Amino acid sequence: MKNPINILVMNGDIYVSRVSGRRPVNSCVSHEGALDGDGRLIDAACFLKIVGDHFARNGIVTKRVNLIVKTPECVLRFITLPPVAEKDIRGLVAHNLNEYFPMPVDRYAVSYRLLGKSGAGCDIMLAALPEQFAEAYAEAFARLKIVIYKLDDFRNAAAVAFDGWGKSALLVMPQADRINVMPFTDGVPKGVRDIYPSGGAYGEISALQRMYGMSDEVKIFTAAPEWEQAATYFPGSDIKTLDIFSMLGRYV
Repeated sequence: MKNPINILVMNGDIYVSRVSGRRPVNSCVSHEGALDGDGRLIDAACFLKIVGDHFARNGIVTKRVNLIVKTPECVLRFITLPPVAEKDIRGLVAHNLNEYFPMPVDRYAVSYRLLGKSGAGCDIMLAALPEQFAEAYAEAFARLKIVIYKLDDFRNAAAVAFDGWGKSALLVMPQADRINVMPFTDGVPKGVRDIYPSGGAYGEISALQRMYGMSDEVKIFTAAPEWEQAATYFPGSDIKTLDIFSMLGRYV
């Protein structure tokens, strides 16, 4: 998409990034009660006013956006398909959805991404969002005459931003009651693990490092502005902040 507008809804704020064009834009505004804590749209009129006014102030004119939402409503699955041509992946995924997800998939919007190929087959990341969740945003943006080009989960968007890493690392994403940890080896995400601080997060991180053959010096990346929270879970680790706008700038 030419001159994409990337929007991230996370932790009470709306982040907006225009990554190309005559005047790049990186900005943030509070959603002021338009959404609930899980990213669900609860006041469409309020959301439209916030986004519309924000676009006007920053000179943003667009017909399409990529919308990224940090929400527990999204379910991720990592699967390996037999070696097949890329053009056949969509059909295989659609045919076997009921095997991948423990809920009625006809009520969900499901997307997939090819992570890579190996001797075992094709490594795939699946993301499922409730249709009502997705439709609420689509209807809201339609009133601004804007189409949602892509609707994505924050964890998947972060993985997209890290595509092509030539090293091993852990992407740490603190949630309200748990920590999502996504191990990367050779630039490819290897799944998402839920770790609970009460269970000894540092020990579980060490176990993940051993599982994926990572050294003790592996860098831990975490999404700003939550790095201080992550630092309390992993004392002594080399923690780097994943800047939100850097992530949005790499999301295509």
